[in-house]
Amino acid sequence: MGTQKSNQRIRQIPSALEADIDAFLTDRQARNLRPRSIAWYAEKLAVAGTRLAQDGVDDVADLTPAHLRRLVLDYAKDHRPGGVHGIYRAVRCFLNWWGDEYEPANWRNPIRKVPLPRVPEGILDPVDRSASSIMLAVCMAHSAVRCTRLLGRD
Repeated sequence: MGTQKSNQRIRQIPSALEADIDAFLTDRQARNLRPRSIAWYAEKLAVAGTRLAQDGVDDVADLTPAHLRRLVLDYAKDHRPGGVHGIYRAVRCFLNWWGDEYEPANWRNPIRKVPLPRVPEGILDPVDRSASSIMLAVCMAHSAVRCTRLLGRD
């Protein structure tokens, strides 16, 4: 982000990348995504934008697969695999949107060269018998109410 001095005030000039991220978030709002989803995209893309700016990337058109790999590797130093997977998904969605929105000539989406990071599957503890009985009873009660409504015997 550059700076510009005007009448003794310094204001920040957003980079092209930051402006595009803002446009993407506006698009998500126009699509009526939930506020929490928009906040999630904003959070992940802010992290990605900061990291990419450290690599000297201030325009999406300058982004390379190498930049994305470094982003994933740096993020993995302090985050679990699920978090790394999340930032990758947010960046992928943003880049797919950017390509569709601006349709730049001769641009190839660099995310296509970077495979989705693997998330190891964890084995969940089994649910005990009493909890499963309660869940089954709730499902059956809900189904009975729904069937009664469908048959008009409300």
